[in-house]
Amino acid sequence: MQPEMTSSVTFTLISPSGFPILFTVRDMEEEQLLDKIGVLELRLADEGYTPGKQSYGGGYPKKEKKIVGDCPKCSGKLIEATKKDGSTFKKCENNKWDFQLKKNVGSCDFIEWGEPKLSPEAAMQEASPAQEKLIKEKFPFLWEDGMTKAQASQVISSNMSK
Repeated sequence: MQPEMTSSVTFTLISPSGFPILFTVRDMEEEQLLDKIGVLELRLADEGYTPGKQSYGGGYPKKEKKIVGDCPKCSGKLIEATKKDGSTFKKCENNKWDFQLKKNVGSCDFIEWGEPKLSPEAAMQEASPAQEKLIKEKFPFLWEDGMTKAQASQVISSNMSK
């Protein structure tokens, strides 16, 4: 059984064909490893390998934040973001959500929800029973028989934020 190597370095490379590669070199001595690295870097460059992109946070690059103004509550930056369903919202940069506690733990709680985005097919479907119940309970004068999901969503979003 061989002794465990005490020094190592891992290269993230892109092959000449465009494939990502992780390449690890190990040695017992740091100085010998550094010598190997110098020789190896020259050889890999001659063979057409290029350095791979480094990314952090699960392999996905960080999204650029779209700043759309100042927060009306605390004067922090107002950031526009998009949910998985395609709808947008604006929130203060100081609004931090704790997914375990399921609550805001930041110093500002400002958030402004945008209109939900429905597919054209879903928008033309009849309003859901939940939409009908909500509108009939909260805004009975606004309910119309035959209302579509899009119409019901519009009634709910324009009246619930008031």
